Amino acid sequence: FKSDPSLFEFLAVCDERNYIMAASISGSTIEKARKDGLVERHAYSLIAVKSSSSFQLVQLRNPWGNDREWNGKWSDGSSEWDTYPKVKRDLEYDEVDDGAFWMDFKDFTSIFDGIQICAIEMPSDAASSYRR
Repeated sequence: FKSDPSLFEFLAVCDERNYIMAASISGSTIEKARKDGLVERHAYSLIAVKSSSSFQLVQLRNPWGNDREWNGKWSDGSSEWDTYPKVKRDLEYDEVDDGAFWMDFKDFTSIFDGIQICAIEMPSDAASSYRR
């Protein structure tokens, strides 16, 4: 994907409409663990698309709910949360080992190459309990 404003804005609108979204990384081996903490050929729930300060971030969740999480910028415990406390407040970030994690949109688009969207509005914000 290109990390362009139109894709981010489109995903943000889908998030506001509470569409069900997922993302994946292609690869030659099913569920291959990567050094960055992610897993190839594995579906992640895309549960939030947010801007804060000058940052564009996405929140994903590994449905396994385990420690297979992104370990780069904006990951759980990364220094960005302390460096940018306004972003931490805006996104209500709380470090919990639950499979949910945040990523910078540029990192997301450079790693993930599949996005699936079910463009039907859900009647309630079902993903809200996972948003941190």
